[in-house]
Amino acid sequence: RYAILRRGTQGINGVKRSFKQHDADKSESLSLSEFVNALKDYRIDLDGQSQSAIFRLFDQDGNGQINYEEFIQGVVGKMNAEGNQSFKPLSK
Repeated sequence: RYAILRRGTQGINGVKRSFKQHDADKSESLSLSEFVNALKDYRIDLDGQSQSAIFRLFDQDGNGQINYEEFIQGVVGKMNAEGNQSFKPLSK
């Protein structure tokens, strides 16, 4: 999350751009391989097991794909009632 935000993807528009850039097959979701490529692009160096674990955290419905909403929640966090970020998605 912090590596992505540090690279200038602040705000919803930046996160959306990042999502579209890494959605290589234009399926409007990220597969594990597309997600791993995104991690590499952001210089997030993790072993395969850690990559898969983070992917599963982002993939909240467990369908094997990360859709845009799941990506936003994983990167930015859920918004609480006041519109502030809550970083609970990664602390399951």
